[in-house]
Amino acid sequence: MPTSRPNHDHLLALGDAVARRGVAANRPAVDALVARARARGIRPVLVGILEDRTAPDVVHQRALGRLIVAVCSQAGADRRPDDCTPPPRRRQLSAA
Repeated sequence: MPTSRPNHDHLLALGDAVARRGVAANRPAVDALVARARARGIRPVLVGILEDRTAPDVVHQRALGRLIVAVCSQAGADRRPDDCTPPPRRRQLSAA
């Protein structure tokens, strides 16, 4: 992810990239999101799954999708407009 505070488009792009190439190919961006979620106490079980490098890719992908939703939900609850602000038009993950 290009910034330390990913926005909605960055998180969707990460989800798309992971759906296409897997978590291992996108490990630095996934690790950055995991670190951010861990620091904020967001969904520790999902964070643990993503940190487990022995878990199957499909398990990683599912955990990542749920973590992205949780991070965006938390940003909305914290009223942080720079986090996860959705773009003007709706966009879905390619794997959805």
